[in-house]
Amino acid sequence: MNPVRRARMVLVGAAAILISIGVVMIYSASAINAYDRYGDSAYYLKRHLAYLLVGGFLAYAAANVSCEALRARAKILLGACIVLLVLVLIPHVGHSTGGARRWFRLLGFSFQPSEVLKIVMIFYMADFLDRRKEAVSDLKRTIGPALIVLGLCCGLIFKQPDFG
Repeated sequence: MNPVRRARMVLVGAAAILISIGVVMIYSASAINAYDRYGDSAYYLKRHLAYLLVGGFLAYAAANVSCEALRARAKILLGACIVLLVLVLIPHVGHSTGGARRWFRLLGFSFQPSEVLKIVMIFYMADFLDRRKEAVSDLKRTIGPALIVLGLCCGLIFKQPDFG
């Protein structure tokens, strides 16, 4: 078997084992509470399985996107993340929990734009530094602009505040 394929299978197997343990833990920890609150001891289990299904679909879709495609769209994705970080700060658009306005709620699901930004920032910075690899030691052409972009994003996250 190809070593890359073997590593992939080990990773998928480990994830499947952890997911299975998590499903059992969710049910065992929440069955009584779910029955008292909702009359259905599997309420939280069903909800967790729905999230797993959505997460599995998104993971499969993400695994089939090439790094080159992400690199080509790194600037657009970064711009979209910045727009989402600004939108989440607007009352009645972003959802506030515990004094922090950092969530979007859509169709019963919620997500944090700052979590998407983490991944997008990695692709953006990798692309940015690759485009300027000849001048990496020149602070004005590489480190300065990179820190400005990173500072803008961090400033928007601090405004939420999202220190998680």
